[in-house]
Amino acid sequence: MLTCLRSAFRPWYGATWLLLLLLLGSAAARAQTKPAADSSRISYDEETMPAPLGPPVGKSPQNAYTRLTRLQVEERQLWKLGLNNFGFGFDNQGSYFRVRYGAHLAYERKIGTEWSVLGEVSPDVFRYYRDSLDQRMRTVLTARVQVAGRYYYNLNQRIRKGKSASNFSANYVAVGLGAGLGRFSNLSPFYNYYESGQVARATAMLQYGLQRRLGPYGFVDFNLGIPFLLTPDPTASLEQLAFRLRLNLRIGLALGR
Repeated sequence: MLTCLRSAFRPWYGATWLLLLLLLGSAAARAQTKPAADSSRISYDEETMPAPLGPPVGKSPQNAYTRLTRLQVEERQLWKLGLNNFGFGFDNQGSYFRVRYGAHLAYERKIGTEWSVLGEVSPDVFRYYRDSLDQRMRTVLTARVQVAGRYYYNLNQRIRKGKSASNFSANYVAVGLGAGLGRFSNLSPFYNYYESGQVARATAMLQYGLQRRLGPYGFVDFNLGIPFLLTPDPTASLEQLAFRLRLNLRIGLALGR
């Protein structure tokens, strides 16, 4: 009887084991195809752009001042050609007359952000006569030279306000040393001597001034100061020497980078 029961249930054992194997295989397949948990993290950073140095340069009328003064152009060196080096002089009795034509050629270079050094040479064609009876004009060549150190004290403030881009547009204080060359000229960079005749005459000067760019190829440089005569001027009176405040103006072409 027991043998008969085992023979009757033997097919069910085989089917049961086959069903279990199929279920286990399906579970294993699902476990293999299930994606693993992603442990990576995604972060987002926001890049902050620096504030512009000034209003955008365009062709609209409101940006004309920006283009004129080169607010967004940084410059480390500057070549300047001053075109206003001319003058004349005479006395009421007609005992002398002189006229001068020339140019100012200068090079300025930044040292750091607020400091600069400047060198300048000003050649002149000098025409004159000194005798009211013999008014023949004579023509000679003369020159003036100077070196100076400048401190642009408000440049950083102008940069923060968007009025400059670390160029040469700011107010400054300076110390200059200059000389006038030419026996027939009475000029030095910072002082006009009352008599000529010396081959060279030297002066120094403490200056306060301002410099601005005018478009891509222009500049204006104005300063005033007190000169110190390193070469004396014996013919000048005490009254003439008492007031020595001098004004200088340079207007011309500029090329910087």
